[in-house]
Amino acid sequence: MRPPIRKQLVTAFQRDFEKLYPQFSLLKLPSSSTLTIWAWSVDPRLAFYVALSPFKDEDSFALEVAWSEDGEFPWTSFGQVDVEAPARRERLGRLWARHGKEPVWDAAPEVATAMQGRFDAIQRGEEVSYPPPPAVEVVIPRIARLVDDCLQKFREYALPLFNQVAQHRGLGNVLKPIDS
Repeated sequence: MRPPIRKQLVTAFQRDFEKLYPQFSLLKLPSSSTLTIWAWSVDPRLAFYVALSPFKDEDSFALEVAWSEDGEFPWTSFGQVDVEAPARRERLGRLWARHGKEPVWDAAPEVATAMQGRFDAIQRGEEVSYPPPPAVEVVIPRIARLVDDCLQKFREYALPLFNQVAQHRGLGNVLKPIDS
């Protein structure tokens, strides 16, 4: 993600997410980290994590949800969502689209359209140049809508998952949906 777009994304997501879920705190990570992570220690035996993951070479992002019983972010615990697992990490889009192309939030969808058009032209034997991505000034205003959609999906898919994880540990429903 281009730096000015990433900055706008992180700022907008942090503002809106922390307003809705003040129990989560931003973790301090090395500046080299590609993730921005929020954590909430629900209980000494359970912590929840939300990680904003902008893609390096695209103006798109994913949101990851995770939990662990040891208070550490589960860096390597990708896999089948299993509420009994002591630690797990999954991209939010995989909670509703288990197969096929993973849903992500794309701030410059015209790039994918142009790539498909270029691919189709090459298959027809035509030479086609690759157009540049849209200007940063065009992309930045799209961020607020994408963050809103991402937070709606978080409410719809991550909150029930987090509650299932907590219920499995005898903690009941720990996260309530926020009225939008």
